[in-house]
Amino acid sequence: MTSAYVPGAVNGILLGRDRYLAPRQWGPVIGGKDIFTAAVSRAYTREGLKVSYIDDWDTYHLGMGEVHCGTNTLRDTSGAWWRH
Repeated sequence: MTSAYVPGAVNGILLGRDRYLAPRQWGPVIGGKDIFTAAVSRAYTREGLKVSYIDDWDTYHLGMGEVHCGTNTLRDTSGAWWRH
């Protein structure tokens, strides 16, 4: 069995059209900045999202899950999301 070294940034929760809750990245810190967090924030910001991070290391990541695994979020799947 294998697992990821860092939490999967894509396995967060979209909280609204412009808010995303991502698992904390725990990447290497260079120049005082976590370079994985910086890269994830840049990618999501380019798409118009404000990213917040949550530490899910002990609660989900070590159990091979991420933020979305511990949520009970309802999702509206009635729209054609691929057209947006």
